[in-house]
Amino acid sequence: MYLILTIIGIVLIAFLLIRIDKGIDTSYIFRAFLLVSFFLWYVLPFFLSIIGYWGIIELITDTSFDEYLKLNCFEVWFYAIILFVFTFSKRFISTNNNTFFVDNPNANSVALPIMLIFTVVMLIYNFIYRFDYSDVNEIENAEGGVFFILNVFNLFIQSYIWICIINREHPHFRKLFIIIILAYLAYYILSGSRIYMLSILWLMFFIKKEHILSHKWLYFIPIASIVAVSLILLPILSSIRSAEEAEQMNDVEQITHAVFDQLNIKLNASGYTTVLITNDGVGFAGTKPYIGSMLKFLPRSIWAEKPTPTSFNGDISGTPARRIPFILTGENSTYNVGTSAGLVSLWHGYYSVVLSILLSVMFLWILCRTLASKSLIVNAIGFMLFYFPQLVMTPATGDNIIQKLFEVAILFGIVYFTGMLRLYKFE
Repeated sequence: MYLILTIIGIVLIAFLLIRIDKGIDTSYIFRAFLLVSFFLWYVLPFFLSIIGYWGIIELITDTSFDEYLKLNCFEVWFYAIILFVFTFSKRFISTNNNTFFVDNPNANSVALPIMLIFTVVMLIYNFIYRFDYSDVNEIENAEGGVFFILNVFNLFIQSYIWICIINREHPHFRKLFIIIILAYLAYYILSGSRIYMLSILWLMFFIKKEHILSHKWLYFIPIASIVAVSLILLPILSSIRSAEEAEQMNDVEQITHAVFDQLNIKLNASGYTTVLITNDGVGFAGTKPYIGSMLKFLPRSIWAEKPTPTSFNGDISGTPARRIPFILTGENSTYNVGTSAGLVSLWHGYYSVVLSILLSVMFLWILCRTLASKSLIVNAIGFMLFYFPQLVMTPATGDNIIQKLFEVAILFGIVYFTGMLRLYKFE
């Protein structure tokens, strides 16, 4: 029964996502990102699991296949309800607005070179001091600090560069933009973040979008080749990152099994999150994750014991991505996993399921509106909220949405009060 219900839910979500931009004015990447995110985190791991690749996740989580089907069904319909509510809300929310933001060209002519210098300096710093995956992900290094505040600005600048590439803006900086993006992709991939291999395909698409769409077959072989190489690299990079011996891949069958296993290990967020429900139970986390998120930018000089955002126990070990490995291994170290919004909300409690649905609908509207803006800066804020290329914020838990909105509210305030944005009103 759960298998059939999940398939029905997946088909329904796909239908709603294909039509999600109908009747609203937004960027094409709004729908594109949502569709790719849905395929990566919902469709692909589910079908890998039901065709025989659940065993590797069961070995890690000790969750039975039947229990996975039941909880994954909840996850799928959690997302379906969000999209239903969003689609229904179009009837009541007007997209016409006589007030909007525009970039201040005088201020931005000065700000852009400063931003580019800042992000290059951060890139050099990352290569020198944050290249070791294990060291960077040690739990004592994962708490907030000056670097993490600076990294928020750095992610915004990277998002701005991506938006300039997508919208063909600042053409005299175009080559520099591409070089910076490629350098960051090299850093992310070589330091262990395998999912950034997807960004190579995105970059190719954004640069050659019109040509690719008009000459699809011409690009089929190079794109397919990049995808094939990226997939084969998954188990190899995984063994390098974990300092383990690489799997034997002497023939096509062994290569296929190794690749599919690694895909499911990387993408099956709901599979990992079942551990929170089967071990901790519904409502275990309570309201503390929300309290931490709402107080994210309260200085620790005011409250030294301020709870960590999204954490049930007030520190980094209580966040879902760290709690799951602790349940599985009994220790907190470098291990962290992907988590799914619906099951984490259930872990908070039933109140959070309802709250996360409502906040996710609001979040979709924010993404839609920011990407439709006439301002590149506002576009970059929307791009940043998608958490590219992971695309893990659609849907998201309410506490995670709250902390991300606080981040962009501060960014928005800075760019507005420094004169980089202007509020324009027409009659």
